[in-house]
Amino acid sequence: MNVGDAMMIAIFLIYGGAFLVMAGALWAGIERTAKLGIASHLGILIVFGVTHGLSDLVDAVLRVPGIPADPTGPLAAVRLTLLALSFLALLWFGLSVLIEDRASFRSFVYLGLIASVALAAGLAALFAEEASLGSVQGAERAARLLLGLPGGLLSAVAFGKVAARSRLLGLERCFAGASVAAVGMAAYAVLAGGVATGYPDVVRVLGLPVQMHRMMGAITITAGCMMMLRGLAVSRPTATAEER
Repeated sequence: MNVGDAMMIAIFLIYGGAFLVMAGALWAGIERTAKLGIASHLGILIVFGVTHGLSDLVDAVLRVPGIPADPTGPLAAVRLTLLALSFLALLWFGLSVLIEDRASFRSFVYLGLIASVALAAGLAALFAEEASLGSVQGAERAARLLLGLPGGLLSAVAFGKVAARSRLLGLERCFAGASVAAVGMAAYAVLAGGVATGYPDVVRVLGLPVQMHRMMGAITITAGCMMMLRGLAVSRPTATAEER
C-alpha cells in the first residue's frame, strides 16, 4: 500500500465517522428535548447520517489491499445502495419539515418506504445483471443528482424555515443553530449532489479530495443542529427527597 492509498483510506474512515458522530450527537440532543417541532423530524436525519456514514466506511474497506475491490462486485453494491438510501432519507427529511399537513406527510412516509424498497431492489438487480463500470457509475451520478442534490437543498430550505420561525418567536439560539445548519446543508448538497463522483474515482476540489469539503459540511450541519437542540432542551425536574 502506498502513501496515497493509505491517505485515502484514512480520509474515508474519518469522513464516514463524521456522519456517524452526527447521528449519535443528534440522538443525544433529541433526548434532551420535548421531541416537538424540528426535533420530531431529526430522527430522519439520523437515518441519513447512519446510512451515509456506513456507505463511506464500506468505501474505505474497498480500498484496503487484499479486499475484492471490483466496482461492480457485491461489496460495491452495498456501498452504492447505502449511499442512495441515505440521499433518499435526506430528501425525506427536507419534505417532512416543509410539509405541515400531517395527513399528507403520513402518505409521504408510505411512499418513501415503497421508494426505499424499490430503490434497493433496482440497485440489486443492476449488480445482479453484472452491469458494466460505466452503468454503475451512471447510477451513482443519477442518485447524487436526482436525490442527493434536491434532498440537500430542500433540507437547507427546511432549516431556513426553522430559523425564520425561531427568530419570530425570539428563540435566538435556535435561530443561530438553524441558520448554521442551513448553510452547512446547502454547501453539502452542492458538494455531494452536484459534484458527481463514483467509486473508485476521487475528485479534487481546491487541491483536496472533495470528501474533505463534504466532511466540513457535515461538521457544520452537526454544530448547527446541536446549537438548535440546546435551545430546545427542557430541564429535568430534580428528584425530591421522598422520590430518592
